[in-house]
Amino acid sequence: MYYQPRPAFYQTTTVVPTMSFAFAPPATFQSLWYYSFYTQIQQQQLYEYQAWFASIDRDRSGRISAMELQFLVIGGTPLGLDTATKLIKVFGSNINGQVDFYEYAALHQFVNVLYSRFVMNDRNLTGTIDCNEIHMALATAGIQLPYNTVNLFFLKLSPSGYGLMFSQFINLCAQVALARSMFEWNDPMRTGMVHLGLAQFYDIIALVPSVKKKYPNPFLLQSIINDNSIKGIRLKGLETPMKVGAFADDLASVNSSVEDLNRVREKIKSYCKGTSSSLNDDKTVMIATGTNIPTNLPYKLSEAPERYLGLNFTGKGLDSKINQIIKEMKEQLSNWKKEGYTLRSKMAILKTYTLSKLTYHCYIDCLNDAQISQIMNVSKWFIFSSIKNTFNEDENYRTMMTMDRAYAEWEQGGIKLWDLKLRQEAFKIWNLNRLLCLHHDNNVSEFQEWYIKQIKNKKIVSDILRPQVDAWENYRQDHARSTPELRKLKDEIGDIKIVNGIRNDHNQPIKLRDIYKNLTIKKYNSRVRRTDGQSNLQLDLNLQGIFPRIARIVHHKGRNTFFRFFARCLPGINHQRKRCPLNECSLTFSDPYIHFFFNCKLSTKHCNEIVPIVNQLSIKKIHSWSLNAIDLNQISHHEKTFPTLMAIIMNQMWNIICYNLFETDKSNKPPPVMNTAIIRKELSETINIAKWKLLKYLDYQSRINNSNDDVKLKFEFNRNWQTVYNPLPIPHN
Repeated sequence: MYYQPRPAFYQTTTVVPTMSFAFAPPATFQSLWYYSFYTQIQQQQLYEYQAWFASIDRDRSGRISAMELQFLVIGGTPLGLDTATKLIKVFGSNINGQVDFYEYAALHQFVNVLYSRFVMNDRNLTGTIDCNEIHMALATAGIQLPYNTVNLFFLKLSPSGYGLMFSQFINLCAQVALARSMFEWNDPMRTGMVHLGLAQFYDIIALVPSVKKKYPNPFLLQSIINDNSIKGIRLKGLETPMKVGAFADDLASVNSSVEDLNRVREKIKSYCKGTSSSLNDDKTVMIATGTNIPTNLPYKLSEAPERYLGLNFTGKGLDSKINQIIKEMKEQLSNWKKEGYTLRSKMAILKTYTLSKLTYHCYIDCLNDAQISQIMNVSKWFIFSSIKNTFNEDENYRTMMTMDRAYAEWEQGGIKLWDLKLRQEAFKIWNLNRLLCLHHDNNVSEFQEWYIKQIKNKKIVSDILRPQVDAWENYRQDHARSTPELRKLKDEIGDIKIVNGIRNDHNQPIKLRDIYKNLTIKKYNSRVRRTDGQSNLQLDLNLQGIFPRIARIVHHKGRNTFFRFFARCLPGINHQRKRCPLNECSLTFSDPYIHFFFNCKLSTKHCNEIVPIVNQLSIKKIHSWSLNAIDLNQISHHEKTFPTLMAIIMNQMWNIICYNLFETDKSNKPPPVMNTAIIRKELSETINIAKWKLLKYLDYQSRINNSNDDVKLKFEFNRNWQTVYNPLPIPHN
């Protein structure tokens, strides 16, 4: 399961819990490099870790091995024996194949941090990250390595250069961490230098993990494939029959008769006897195709769709899970809706917990128009409707901004909502493009070669391949004029049959997010799109310049209000309303947003509070509370204090507006006011949080890289965050 982690500033903030005596680690442990991960664990987490550790440590020895650690679940998946063994080598300071509780707790936190960084850098939600993303993930996890070094580790696990899944990423990190542990074992004085004898060198070579093929064993698979007595099933256009498929520890045998299947079973039994492994009969099922199904089957015949590699299959083929995912999506979003999240948080929840589940299935499954309509309807409800509004299947929900605007970037006043039709088209292009790149690099499997033959011969029999080919050819043609590589391809050849796939500047297949971005630009070519209610605005502001500045505001609620004000998508504001509904005002207006925030008697009475507090705290001065006062285009792009201050004030003003417009039970709730003490406090807290993050980063850089950027970074911070009462948020040493 994916989740959206809290953004980090180069390294996770170290939290030192108040430890009880039972959790106080020994001094020798505190000198190890991974002790910093132990200090990040909260007290309650330590109790949970201790409970899990005790349940596994059955002999009460105070230590566990890889055989026990393999059952630790991270991100919904057990570590597995291979990964657990490598991690035990990293964190087991005694090099005896076991870890104690403190080492285990640091290990657990290490893997949790890596998982969050993996998800954070998997921005296109494909479940894989490339070398550049791995380099950034390691850096934000506190593991600073040169890019070339990371690339060497990456190519060791992925010679073809394609992205790593989380299990592979953990293996890579385990190798990096083991190298660091071995260095420290041979540098007890922490001098940063080691001197090795021949025996020590041999020890290190013995400990370094080698990259091995995942089981099932390739020799078993090759034995089945090479056995001519096993007939398998021959697909149309495929010269070699299909006999067996394998991924990780899953194996699928494809047979045309019971006799054929029994020959495969004998191979597997023979392999199991020689390797002390076994076939789990309880989890072995059969799927039968056709009508003449024999009765002497060795395993139970499945009566329901069977899950293989995350997809459901029956005797008729793929059994789509998309309707089930949409149903779960509605239930999950209904639970999330109960909390008052900002727009950015809602979009992170929507993509991470719901839309991402569709990503994997879109490799071979397609959303129809009715399904897209359902998804978009519940998405509109979740993002734009009131927190008290429960989802109704029969209601057609509206957005507070036009959909083409919603698909735009945050810096353009959009919310980065996915256009699901374009996203699905991008998947088809991306899938075929990867296949073409693999073929060009001579790295295709037999079945991938079958796809290539269909393309070369222009006789496509696969229902999945045909729309991918059409989408890829259209994409290449549409973008050939603006992309030199595509223009060159188009000039050289007229068809697809010998084309290398489209690659980026790093000679890697073009990413899914880049394909989607190009499709979006082509469909929605306007850079700044007006939302509902903006067509009648006479704003003397550069909206195109406003949104990038709003995106850099770090006060979350203030940034949310600021953005929704200029994007014209605050909840409950009726664009057609022409008269103020408040009895104390009743003025007419053409723009409800400008009226409620600046011209309404509800807001003008706070001018005497807003102007003085802004001029007291900010270097930038204002003369009145008006639209011009919040025009961020008038300040330097380095300035952070003034935008943050105005965002805090806008958020307080919105709270006052909401109370007067929408609150139905005013007798039990005191009216909110423009509280200058809260404004001062929130600004101070925001500056302090930014300051501690910078100081933590500088401390880390000085210890790891001997960085000398302290003076420069402190100067930039003070310039950006200075206030009238505190011109130097970080004092000079």
